[in-house]
Amino acid sequence: MPPSLVEYANNRDLARTYENQVLYKMCIDTPHHDDAAVNAGKIIIIGRTYAASPQRGAGKASNSKDDFFNEMGKALQKSDIDVRLEQIDSSLRFNQAMLPAVVKAHEFLVSLLLEATRHWAEDGGTPREQQSFASKYLHFDRPNAFPIMDGRAKAGLRRHRFRGAYSSYDRFCAGILRFAETQPVDWTLRGIDGLLLGANR
Repeated sequence: MPPSLVEYANNRDLARTYENQVLYKMCIDTPHHDDAAVNAGKIIIIGRTYAASPQRGAGKASNSKDDFFNEMGKALQKSDIDVRLEQIDSSLRFNQAMLPAVVKAHEFLVSLLLEATRHWAEDGGTPREQQSFASKYLHFDRPNAFPIMDGRAKAGLRRHRFRGAYSSYDRFCAGILRFAETQPVDWTLRGIDGLLLGANR
């Protein structure tokens, strides 16, 4: 059995850094998405901590009174993301069987943020798909289910000779599973992230 969310929050060796512990604990304290203000706060904290804020490339507000993060928080509140996350058994180690549900949840969050950003932004803007941010956001809710995808992790896979086109989350996850097969049986996604980045954070 992989570590629980509580264990990640309470054990710095598992979480790797204090700030990661704080983020895991945040998701323990507020596990659902029924409060738009809390959702906005999570988006801000995770996005800025991991240099992946979904506000980057979002353009300008069509109404200056509409705060970007509040709008994203409201979109999450109205969504069924909690139902989707409940379908993923995060007590299990990331595996091939859970991959379809993980990818669908990630795709859902990417699409939700994209649509909410288009609604918030001035006409004519082209918001970016937030694949990296979505993987990081979902990871803290379900650390055993969602690998963290970004450019450094992709480069890490290639550096370890797991070459591939990692432009989509499903392909990236497949690469993570291949890499995990070379690791000790007690591997964690957080540990794999550290190996790929070659750093403590």
